[in-house]
Amino acid sequence: MISHLAASPGGKMAALLNGIAEVQFADLRDERSWKLRPEQESPSKKGQPFTLRDVLDLSMGADKEMAFRAAWLLEQLTIVYQGFTVVFELFLEGLPQLRNHSVMRHYGKIFACATGKNAPEGLRMLLLSKDLNAEAELFFGWLIEEATPVAVKVHAMQSLANLAPRYAWIKEELLETIAYLESRESIAFFARARQIRKQLKKL
Repeated sequence: MISHLAASPGGKMAALLNGIAEVQFADLRDERSWKLRPEQESPSKKGQPFTLRDVLDLSMGADKEMAFRAAWLLEQLTIVYQGFTVVFELFLEGLPQLRNHSVMRHYGKIFACATGKNAPEGLRMLLLSKDLNAEAELFFGWLIEEATPVAVKVHAMQSLANLAPRYAWIKEELLETIAYLESRESIAFFARARQIRKQLKKL
């Protein structure tokens, strides 16, 4: 897995990584059947399978290219497989440490999916037990930071909209922030902002 993530990207990389994921993570489709491998075991040892924890660690690593590809893979695994719940607390702990915009884009989308209406039941129940005010404040920071790419801002905005039903303070602050940013951001931001406004009006 590391060798594929480290290789130069090509047209077949996505299909190749998805194929590897299907072989190594297939049992994560049933959340009840998966156990997190002990931390002391190294994924670099020959013959040992990769786990979600390994992909998560790589996505937070110093190598920007490998971190980006690992984050991309982590996003695919989050959407397709159900075992992400067991490493989601580590995922949340890593959010404030992110500085790589390419990784932030995928992490933002992962959080948006995890808080969306189609999130796996186990993950939804885990998040209900968490105080996510700090994460909400973090996403507002991503939104107002000028250097943040629009793709990251879009996922941050969606994540905040998903949290708005839980935290009353988010709705008005998000609407005000969107109004402030719309004249400064791209068409892509404006299109998602329109959807977010419709979502918030239903609250």
